Amino acid sequence: MCLQLCGMGSKDKKMNKNYFGSRLLNKFSVGDLVSWKDLGEDKKYGFIISLYEDEKHLSDDRGFIFAKIQNTSGKKELIMLSCLTKES
Repeated sequence: MCLQLCGMGSKDKKMNKNYFGSRLLNKFSVGDLVSWKDLGEDKKYGFIISLYEDEKHLSDDRGFIFAKIQNTSGKKELIMLSCLTKES
């Protein structure tokens, strides 16, 4: 199951509280400028365009919260919410 929560405010987000990263939902919203860093690379920046809860992406028995990010080069990436830092 993959549930997209595009454009919802943090108070309206009805995600499963057992999902890894769900405690961060009050911190992030669609439109936020965020950064992240891959091992051995420079910091990357982008905007959150949607939030997802996903049970099957990384594990068969635990769900995770992901953000779909449009980075500064225009490419869309799916990143775990727990790997992001809010910049604005």
